Amino acid sequence: MRKLTTLIAAASLAQLLSIASAGAEIVVIVNSKNPVNSLNADQVEKLFLGESSAFPDGAAAIPVDLPKGAEREQFYQKSTGKSPSQLRAYWSKQIFTGSGQPPKEAESVQEMVNLVGRNPNLIGYVDKAAVNNTVKPVFTLP
Repeated sequence: MRKLTTLIAAASLAQLLSIASAGAEIVVIVNSKNPVNSLNADQVEKLFLGESSAFPDGAAAIPVDLPKGAEREQFYQKSTGKSPSQLRAYWSKQIFTGSGQPPKEAESVQEMVNLVGRNPNLIGYVDKAAVNNTVKPVFTLP
């Protein structure tokens, strides 16, 4: 009985965390010194699916992913329409055919902000609350 109660409590907590992160406002960020001030949904999708490797001004753009989790899933679902399993299949095909590699992965939200804040060629995504003066939002997910 005790195990069942613990299991139910854990499931409830997971559901609450999922609901809380679903309400997060995710923004795509670039270095504050990057001349790009905004991107559209199509540009974001192409950058994070490896279909484009440059910002609109022609500068190299290197996407960075958050670790696997709710924010990453929400980002890809809203920006590309792909579920985690569809995304794995997409990247498996890209790797197998030599067409591309998935973005490198930051270890945390804080590392994402630090990395993008130090390199004008990186592009990432975080909850809007994590934005500081080293990065700027260029797109807000719908």
